[in-house]
Amino acid sequence: MSPWSTADVAGSVPRASTESRRVRCSEVWGGTHDIDLDVRTSALSSSIWSAACDGTRGGDVYYFSVCDHDMLTRLAIADVVGHGASVNEVGDWLYDSMVHCLNDGDDAAVLTELNRMACSHQLEMLGTAAVYSYVRGRHLLHFCSAGHPPALLYRQDARAWRALEPATGPGLAGLPLAVMPSVAYRRSTVAVTPGDRLLILTDGLTESADGFGRQLGMERLLETLQGLGNVPLRDLKMAVRAIRASHMGSAPARDDVTLAVLEFH
Repeated sequence: MSPWSTADVAGSVPRASTESRRVRCSEVWGGTHDIDLDVRTSALSSSIWSAACDGTRGGDVYYFSVCDHDMLTRLAIADVVGHGASVNEVGDWLYDSMVHCLNDGDDAAVLTELNRMACSHQLEMLGTAAVYSYVRGRHLLHFCSAGHPPALLYRQDARAWRALEPATGPGLAGLPLAVMPSVAYRRSTVAVTPGDRLLILTDGLTESADGFGRQLGMERLLETLQGLGNVPLRDLKMAVRAIRASHMGSAPARDDVTLAVLEFH
């Protein structure tokens, strides 16, 4: 049983407002700015938090999109190398590029095009990215990663969290963006059921360090999540923030951080 509960949240991080955003058919929403918001489509509900380490705008990028027929909801997330305002311009470029690739039906094609564009612009190593697409009528989650930390999947029937690892294969695959122009990005698929949940994050969460430089880490995050699968999404997000705040103590944040918790309808 996790030592954390929703009661721990109020004393550790500020209670967020109840503001929410509805993303409808043919709409794209997201950006690089700080946000603490509930987001929903007809296919899923989500609660998202993104913050730059210096309190301005950073290099973490996120967007939600919904297709014309309201069948496919896509969430993309990226983490630019560096942090804070110094990389916000690159973050804005990456967000615009992700929106440009919106109509690609295959998540791997989105990352392949992003990587091609980054290399053609002769950018230095841009960072990591991942794309998650949920097909509402078929209860399938497709996902693809360019060196990004794995999302965590909560199975309602098993009442347990686990890392969602991508498919593997021969050759170079899944490298971060802008490392080299010809990289194979492979799409993986997992069946989900209504009530299953997904926690998507940037490494600003797992690499949050205390005053001695010790990182929170994926293992501890998974361990503390085990008792928090069924709490309301907003409380789950706040609990993850509380885990991070408790681990860091008075140590300053050294990287931008983004997390989104999703529940499939």
